[in-house]
Amino acid sequence: MSASLLAEAAAWRLLSCLLERPRQGWREDIRALAAEVPDAPLASAARRVAEEGSEGAYLAVLGPGGPVSPREVAYHPDRDPATILARLHTLYHAFGFRPASEDPPDHIAVELGFGGFLALKRAWVISQGDETALATVESAAELFRREHLDPFAAALGQRLAAADGYLASVGRALQTVSRIG
Repeated sequence: MSASLLAEAAAWRLLSCLLERPRQGWREDIRALAAEVPDAPLASAARRVAEEGSEGAYLAVLGPGGPVSPREVAYHPDRDPATILARLHTLYHAFGFRPASEDPPDHIAVELGFGGFLALKRAWVISQGDETALATVESAAELFRREHLDPFAAALGQRLAAADGYLASVGRALQTVSRIG
């Protein structure tokens, strides 16, 4: 498999971890993934998160009632939330993506996890030489980014970059999500 595609998948997963609520083993996951990512600003944000991240700081900004919502539906007041969730569920189901977290399907960490999952799928179908499957994965990834992730990640990244603490560095990294892939 392509080393560049695997590094891309690691970058997606790392960014996803940085936006998960801290849990047991979270810092270790971040450190391990940061070692696989060649993107210096993302690795730097990961080191800061591993040192400073805490559940309390996360919840103060991204928790229920916090000043920044980690959910896509909050960034599209003109769209039906059920439609957004249904479209995400359809994409996830079509590719066999089952997030392990407790977060809703439109949570930024879940969506970034799906981006990484699609990068792994792309690497796999390329290694298999399956042009039809590759076209399907690439089309789905483009649709997912255009309709869901890119506008949402940019807006959320701006809000987090203005926050205090470790999440500000994550916000700056999130604003560059368009560089991944």
